[in-house]
Amino acid sequence: MTRPAFTAPRGWLILPALLLTVLIYFPGLGGDYMFDDMINLLENPRLKLESLDLESIRSAALSSGSGHLRRPVSMLSFSLNQYFFGDSPYPHKVFNLIIHLLTGAGLYLLCRMLVRACRLYRKPELPTSATTWLPLIVASLWLVHPLNLTSVLYIVQRMTSLSSLFMVCGLCLYVAGRLRLLENRPGVAHILTGLLLFGGLAVFSKESGALLPLYMLAVELALFRFRSRDGQFDIFISGLFTLCLLLPGLAVLYILVSDPAVFLSSYQGREFTLAERLLTEARVVVFYLQMIIMPSITELGLQHDDIPLSRGLFDPPATLYSLMALAGLLLTALLLLKRQPLISLGILWFFSGHMMESTFLPLEIAHEHRNYLAGFGILLALASAGLQLPLQQLRPAFLIITPVLFLALFSYTTWLRAGQWSNNITHAVYEARHHPGSFRSVYGAGRIHARLALAGQMEHKDKAYA
Repeated sequence: MTRPAFTAPRGWLILPALLLTVLIYFPGLGGDYMFDDMINLLENPRLKLESLDLESIRSAALSSGSGHLRRPVSMLSFSLNQYFFGDSPYPHKVFNLIIHLLTGAGLYLLCRMLVRACRLYRKPELPTSATTWLPLIVASLWLVHPLNLTSVLYIVQRMTSLSSLFMVCGLCLYVAGRLRLLENRPGVAHILTGLLLFGGLAVFSKESGALLPLYMLAVELALFRFRSRDGQFDIFISGLFTLCLLLPGLAVLYILVSDPAVFLSSYQGREFTLAERLLTEARVVVFYLQMIIMPSITELGLQHDDIPLSRGLFDPPATLYSLMALAGLLLTALLLLKRQPLISLGILWFFSGHMMESTFLPLEIAHEHRNYLAGFGILLALASAGLQLPLQQLRPAFLIITPVLFLALFSYTTWLRAGQWSNNITHAVYEARHHPGSFRSVYGAGRIHARLALAGQMEHKDKAYA
């Protein structure tokens, strides 16, 4: 088969989207610390470096009480931020924004490689322009998406964005390695570097970095299908996924079955059971999908503890409907694996991103940052679906007008949110107004008004009591 021509990378095309992202986030860079920032950064004495000797660096890197691995890469980045730029939140937020920009640029590069692989080995009828414009559309929408804001302006969520950056680097190396192997060139080193080096950095930034092999599996299922250059089953690739996914999965399953008390005991401090969490997460993931496709500034927020628990399939009825919707979406992805691999990849990518924090682990019910990397998959699936419009005359208008409209909507919403995050009082009041059922949001607003009243600004007294 004659391979379609592939033009040289046009990395400069993403620069306007990067600049737009800086502009819409700029109002929020002057905001203060909030919520978990305090205990992780300001009230953590081990984080403050007096010198850059090895023992001080080790102590700072291991100063977090979050996660089993202590997230040393993220903690070291916070520590170095404070060492070189002081305790001001501004440098922290600027560094978070830089990470976000790098991740967006990495997703643009990755998406170009994915579309190229799709044209070479799965759908040669894809237009050549798709290699340029589809990645540009998806990466641009992801960069300005309002659901990603907490991973940028909520300082401590650098743990999420930094882990995602390393995962994107690992995925780029994986896809590059697979393409090289299929072109009969050395590629194993690329794959192993992506998995071991960048996967390790991702895991030690935040435990969700362990999802990297799942993202790789989604790419493999949709585009490469475990095949070698001659079309035969690739033993190396299948063995790699067996070691990274199947064996660890069986080990965890054995522990859960043989001694479930070890796992269930971690639910003792929660207000929900394992069954209730699994049922509730179905509704939460559908809510995430809604916010990815059509975000509402009144429904977005730092806290989502106002989401009621699901006590059964019909309590509330939306639980069953959500489970059916998710099952249908997953079935759609599997049915489209051969005919529409990019759409299928996007859906599988989304589910892969939620396999840890939105399943059986005893974590809080909902947080927006859990979609930071997962949301890219839905944007990819939707943009790829636009290429399949049956009428040729509709396709150009769809691929120009629709992305521009969504880019404007996402940018404006994120800019509004960034403005709210620029001031803790404005942000707290806004959160409480739009999430009156959230105890954390209401308490946070009352606490700020109370502190202002105690500081002599008595006009805040009634608001604090309210």
